[in-house]
Amino acid sequence: YTILSDKLNEHEKQTDAIDRIINNLDKELKNKQKELEQLKNSNKDIEEHSNEEKRNTDKYEVKLRNAQNKLDESTKRQNDIGVPPDGLDKYKDIPIKQLQRDLDRALIELKKYAHVNKKALDQFLQFSDERDKLINRKAEIDEAHRHIVDLIESLDNKRFETIQFTFKQVSLYFTEVFKRLVPEGTAHLVIKTGDNEDYDSEQVSSQSSSQQMSVDDFTGVGIKVSFNGRTNEMRDMQQLSGGQKSLVALALIFAIQKCDPAPFYLFDEIDQALDPQ
Repeated sequence: YTILSDKLNEHEKQTDAIDRIINNLDKELKNKQKELEQLKNSNKDIEEHSNEEKRNTDKYEVKLRNAQNKLDESTKRQNDIGVPPDGLDKYKDIPIKQLQRDLDRALIELKKYAHVNKKALDQFLQFSDERDKLINRKAEIDEAHRHIVDLIESLDNKRFETIQFTFKQVSLYFTEVFKRLVPEGTAHLVIKTGDNEDYDSEQVSSQSSSQQMSVDDFTGVGIKVSFNGRTNEMRDMQQLSGGQKSLVALALIFAIQKCDPAPFYLFDEIDQALDPQ
């Protein structure tokens, strides 16, 4: 019995020791849990504080951007009204109240000009810009007009030279051919103008060299002919007989053929109106 009682006591002692250890561990666990909870709360506070600081930082950044925008706008307005950079320096040492009084007086003075068109400057700048565009457009149109005038003048000169050259050749060959057909006669072509004047090839060349004649002056071509060689008896086509007209027409056709020969040409009863001689 004694041995059993001793073992039981020893076992109780061990049990008490284990209970004490468990209690100590439980206390330590609770302490650690408290510390952990405190750390969590502290971390939460730190996180909230960090978020608050971040929100404050965002607010300051917004305020800074707004202030920078206002500064940029103020600088732009200063540049628009033409205030020189050193114009602000002379006011930096003047008290705000004095500046406010000066501003009030300036505003009172400005009210006297309330009837002035405040958009006049903008309108002036707009009209000036439109005027410059119109001036440039006019210069372009004037330049194009000058080129067109030069082109027309060049084409007129070439046309006049071509007509003059062709007329001179045909007139020369016409005189030669008519002389061969009518040895005792003489004939030449003339250019008719709007003033009812007749000019032969030499006169046309003379007038063109002195720039007194242009293509627009020409109204047609006429023929002056004399069958007896007397220049004071030169006659027009309307004054000739049928046979004489046929002979003159042949001379003109042969003259044109000499200038621009054709492969062949066909005459039908060309001698019908000619005299037997």
